[in-house]
Amino acid sequence: MNTKKQSTLLVAILGLILALASLRGNFAPTTVRAITHSHPLLQEGWTDLFQISNQASTYWYSPRISGDGKWVVFKEGYNTYLAQSDGSDLHEIDLLSYTTFPDISADGSKVAAVRSCAVRIHENGATRDLTPCVSGNGGSKCLCADKYVAAISGNARWLFYISADPWPCEYVDDAWQCTGNLDGSREVWRIDTTSGDVVQVTDFSTGEDTGAFWVSSDFTGSKIAFTAGTDDEVYLYSVNGDGSNRQQLVELRPGPSSYTHRNIAFISGNGGWIVFTGKDAEGHSEVDIIKSDGSERRLIRAGYGCDHGPLGSDCSINYDGEVIAVGTLFDTTEILDNQGNLLDTIPGEETAFSYDGMQVVFLSDRAALGLGSETDEQVFTMKRGVTKDAPITATVGSRMYYALTLHHGDQSTLSADLTDPMPDDTTYVPNSVWASAGVAGYNAAQQQVTWSGNVAAGETITITFAVTPTCDAPPPPEKVENRATVNLGGKTYHPMAVTTIVLPEKDLTALTDSPAAGAKNVRIESGGIGPRLQWHDQAGGLTCGAGADDDVAYKVYLRKQDGYWQEIGAYPNCSRQVQLSKNVLSCQDSGDPASYTWKVVAYDPMYPCREPAESVFDFSTASCRPELDIEPQFTLSPGYFLDKQQVNNVIKVKVDWNGPAYETPDTSPPYGDVYFDLNGAQVSKAGQSWGAQHTYDMGDDFNAAFSCANNTLRVWAVGDFESLETTIQPTVFPFPGWVDWLETLHLGEFSTEEQAPLVEYTYAFKYPEEPFEANWTPPGWVP
Repeated sequence: MNTKKQSTLLVAILGLILALASLRGNFAPTTVRAITHSHPLLQEGWTDLFQISNQASTYWYSPRISGDGKWVVFKEGYNTYLAQSDGSDLHEIDLLSYTTFPDISADGSKVAAVRSCAVRIHENGATRDLTPCVSGNGGSKCLCADKYVAAISGNARWLFYISADPWPCEYVDDAWQCTGNLDGSREVWRIDTTSGDVVQVTDFSTGEDTGAFWVSSDFTGSKIAFTAGTDDEVYLYSVNGDGSNRQQLVELRPGPSSYTHRNIAFISGNGGWIVFTGKDAEGHSEVDIIKSDGSERRLIRAGYGCDHGPLGSDCSINYDGEVIAVGTLFDTTEILDNQGNLLDTIPGEETAFSYDGMQVVFLSDRAALGLGSETDEQVFTMKRGVTKDAPITATVGSRMYYALTLHHGDQSTLSADLTDPMPDDTTYVPNSVWASAGVAGYNAAQQQVTWSGNVAAGETITITFAVTPTCDAPPPPEKVENRATVNLGGKTYHPMAVTTIVLPEKDLTALTDSPAAGAKNVRIESGGIGPRLQWHDQAGGLTCGAGADDDVAYKVYLRKQDGYWQEIGAYPNCSRQVQLSKNVLSCQDSGDPASYTWKVVAYDPMYPCREPAESVFDFSTASCRPELDIEPQFTLSPGYFLDKQQVNNVIKVKVDWNGPAYETPDTSPPYGDVYFDLNGAQVSKAGQSWGAQHTYDMGDDFNAAFSCANNTLRVWAVGDFESLETTIQPTVFPFPGWVDWLETLHLGEFSTEEQAPLVEYTYAFKYPEEPFEANWTPPGWVP
């Protein structure tokens, strides 16, 4: 027997003397250990009893025990206390005064409480404020608690509570603007205990003085139970932790309106069952359970409810919903199975279970427990002779150990045996099973640890073994549940442990190298091949194909706008690039650039249950429309021509028939056609590999007018696609009348000289051989 057992047994032998403290918080617990063989509790399988509080004339209430059974939290007046379940390390924690129902995570690492505009978490000896608040104009808006109930998920990730305030809010344009819960109904909200992010879980929108009364969370926070309604009509609901799949399950018997909480309900740790106060056909109270999907409602205990006065609860349910505690008359708690069969009783009230039901916390007094004459109600814990310990958190791929202990309070030696199936998502570590006595082994065929032997009076036997958490496919396991079956002295126990499973951190985000994100005018073909998609890892040090913990593998997908994803490349794509062929991409049906999206989906080969990380990028192709380059023999614009003066202008149109999307020219006839439209008169020319040409007489084919850009020449090409039009507006002036007049006088000579790319028009005057002087006034019609 170890020193601790000797000292606690000595306390029991000396009569369990209680020391009253004169100052609050300066009292020490009295430990009652190794219940004597004659005590009635021994017959129920309880072997250890601990008195946690030790102060007379004090009102203790709302005791809760962590899922692993190692910590308890409870209230005294305005104060909150935390202690290990064996009574050690008892201390007051700075949480919140006036709060009624603190809650504790499965490992006891976090204690949560809410009151008015205060949402608090106590962890590692310190208290953090999680109240959602925003500031503006020297003031603030907060999401304050409407009911003094907090529910923390067993894994301590989420905190649920009830508020009737509008949210979210911000101060804009000299006024507060809120966008959610504007009608003042009581809604359930979820806070991430790490980041503080807030999610509205329910949205009743039924107005003030209506909505949620109570909320309870399972281990992962993925399923919650809550009660809601009005003072006269209350219903039980279940909903996913993110607010999806809300179900109204059953109508309840409304609790007294004078209570601070009302309409208590608890969900089992695995999220499968809910215990609540129902009502029979005559409207009388009864404790019922129901599956969280609304099926299999069962009567557990008629005539009672889960509310215990204005400040307490009198129901509890273990992790898998197999065992229920119900407070009854005369400060007694009945322990029942989920069919309503009585298993045993506890002389106390406000009983709460550990996850496996092997440990409890409750309120009672020494007289009721047969330990003395004192009748001051105190906080006690009890545990059975079989316990299971496991890590609070384990990493996939690591080794984690389970430890089972067996002892009893009988005066004789008892035979015992156990079977412990391997939990889902684990593998047994070969040769890891060990026992301090008896015969232990591993049955590979049935995948379970076995042990058998005898447990002597006062002896404690320990059996340990190791498993490795595994994962095969997404989503990754959030937890590992291990439940053993132990037969000890004719009684059967089911000790269990729940471990949160995490994956090693690994950032699988990919970043694009080519094409750049949002790139435009990407060639469909260049050098006879398509573009190359390239990426790199955001995190450094990742390998591919090495079979190491930091390995990563990729699948790559491509999708045309409004199309379907198609996988490209070959898994695992360790080169971090995919070379496209020239036929993979295409333009729109019109030949215009097409938008493409591609994504790199990164997988974790070492931990295949990790959710793949998708990194999505986009780009657009260059155009597939034929691209024109118009080269007239004589410049059309800017350029000027005269009517009735013949100038044969060869309009050469060079055509890139497959457009800028393709680098390699199209050298395979037939080619398309090139169209010329001059002032509505259209001409088409058969295209050659280089394009086509057409000749216009600038002095005869064009309109003449005393204005600029007085003709419109449109040019386009049609091959597989139609090019965009190129419009040119040449200028042709009427032939000058004064030149005609001068020519009738034979005073000179007009000429047209073609000097590509320009045309030069010249009138050369002839002067008389003998000089003379003359004055001449041009007629009014001369331009």
